[in-house]
Amino acid sequence: MKPLAILILLSFLVIGCKNTQRNTEEIVAKPWFKGNLHTHSYWSDGDEFPEVILEWYKDKGYNFVALTDHNTIAEEE
Repeated sequence: MKPLAILILLSFLVIGCKNTQRNTEEIVAKPWFKGNLHTHSYWSDGDEFPEVILEWYKDKGYNFVALTDHNTIAEEE
């Protein structure tokens, strides 16, 4: 390999490593939220009532949860 090509390749590697470190530090500094975007209840194919599911996630310190039951309509209370 030609010396100029090696020098260019090494330059890209060094620049890439510096950018990766900076981006990682920026990500760590931002707040993270704990959550679940896919949960089913008895009204779909889950194993608990929606109220119980939401309480469980709240007790475990989750910031958000989305109930994603299938397209069903409850006929009774």
